Amino acid sequence: MVRIDDRRFQRIWESRRRMGFLALMLFLLGCGSFLPTPTPHPAVILTFTATPWPTQVMHYTPTPTLTPAPTPTPLVYEIQKGDTLLAIAIRLGVDVDEIMEANGIESAHRLRVGQKLTIPRPDATRPTRTPTPTATITPVVSPVAVTHVVRGGETWEIIARHYFVTVEALLKANPDIDPEGLQAGDELIVPVESGL
Repeated sequence: MVRIDDRRFQRIWESRRRMGFLALMLFLLGCGSFLPTPTPHPAVILTFTATPWPTQVMHYTPTPTLTPAPTPTPLVYEIQKGDTLLAIAIRLGVDVDEIMEANGIESAHRLRVGQKLTIPRPDATRPTRTPTPTATITPVVSPVAVTHVVRGGETWEIIARHYFVTVEALLKANPDIDPEGLQAGDELIVPVESGL
């Protein structure tokens, strides 16, 4: 019996020794002694000014109205064998489209002998149509200002090219900064246009 207890004791001792070693390793890793310290990097600070979405201006003109003209008594024509709308229009001095519109005809090939057509008089004054109004949408461009912190070595030209603006626009937006004395750390207002 002594042997069985010795083996059991040895197994328990080995497992506890391994767990102690593992706990020590975890403790040392948790302290951060083996982790490298991060090196600081210079920061670029951009400040954006929130602006509302571009607005759209919609101009509306009311719908056109027809000016009624006096209606003369229409001419009624009865279709004969061999008649076509073109032949009837030429004979009576009227446009084919006017005959089709006056009679609700969709196809000029669907005529029947004996069918009666209302023929608008060529001398009759027709209603005049006012032009159809159109709604136009005009985009309104809202200017947006961005603040830029100058870094060492930057010039007015480099900053203007970066933001797709002109040097003149940068100088105009920053009247307090000496054009000849641009220095690292100066805060510039960059005018940027936003559109549709």
